[in-house]
Amino acid sequence: MDKQPPHGIDDLPGCFKLDEATLVQGAASPTPTCAMWTGVFDGTYHGAPVLMKEVALPDAAKQREIYRSVRLAMDMYHPNITQFFGVSFQNPEKKRVRFVTERLERGDLAAILASDEELSVQRCVQLMRDVACAMSYLHAQAKPILHRDLRAANVHISHDYRAKLVNFEFGGKLGLDKTLIGTPAWAAPEILAGDANYTEKVDVYSFAMLMLEIMNRKVPYSEEPNDLPARVLLGEIVEQARRPRIMDRNKWPRPLLHLVDSCWQKDPTERPSFDEIAAKLQAILNPPSSPNKRCNAARSTKAGTTAGNNENVSTKRARCADRCDAT
Repeated sequence: MDKQPPHGIDDLPGCFKLDEATLVQGAASPTPTCAMWTGVFDGTYHGAPVLMKEVALPDAAKQREIYRSVRLAMDMYHPNITQFFGVSFQNPEKKRVRFVTERLERGDLAAILASDEELSVQRCVQLMRDVACAMSYLHAQAKPILHRDLRAANVHISHDYRAKLVNFEFGGKLGLDKTLIGTPAWAAPEILAGDANYTEKVDVYSFAMLMLEIMNRKVPYSEEPNDLPARVLLGEIVEQARRPRIMDRNKWPRPLLHLVDSCWQKDPTERPSFDEIAAKLQAILNPPSSPNKRCNAARSTKAGTTAGNNENVSTKRARCADRCDAT
């Protein structure tokens, strides 16, 4: 007789299983930004704007994976990571589940970059700094949490242009399920080469691609001819340290050029940490206070960052997470 999975959806804390009556589904997103999602929808939760990210649960193995992802999301509190409210089920058989997170006013960064909206160099660097602070927080966990899909589509922007990271839940902790997650154009050479012993420095490489994506307002390698076979390009990235072109270098602050070069080094040990990256970006912004002030304050944050209805939901979530730490 088969044993029940040790951790399935039914084992989740009750306060993270959301009442369907409190959720209102809105329009569907045409392009989910994570391969795990079978659909992404706008909606509201207790009147607050949210995103509903749907994933299928075909078997016990997938349920265990979702359980781990939910528990991971439950424990993350940072002003540059989107708030997680809980999960909802779409049918009695629990074959589909939706992750419910905060929805930011300006949407994802990729859509902004593809639009005519102007972004100053200072604002671009501020967005990079926000993402670096979020990644510093993830990598600083007792077991570093890797994102493994760091790109503009997975960065959402608030009304005041604060960047928040999304879709980190399926990256996982270092040492678990080290497979090719993400998009090849942003992936580190060691991942493309099939190295199973890669480290958190793969996210640093992807961050270099994100920096180019923001400054160039194009996806990495978009300048390459359409008839160039992907396997040829990927082979040159791995073997010849080929990197995408930096367009309009004159608009880049010189320290930013040095930073992107250090982040995409072929040798992972030569890439900086996100603590170092955040400090360098803060130095480019030339604040009057300590370069690490914002990140250090962010690490100690244990409260939600949205207002109104979201604040009440966040308080409830924090209390529940504290109670669930021992489970």
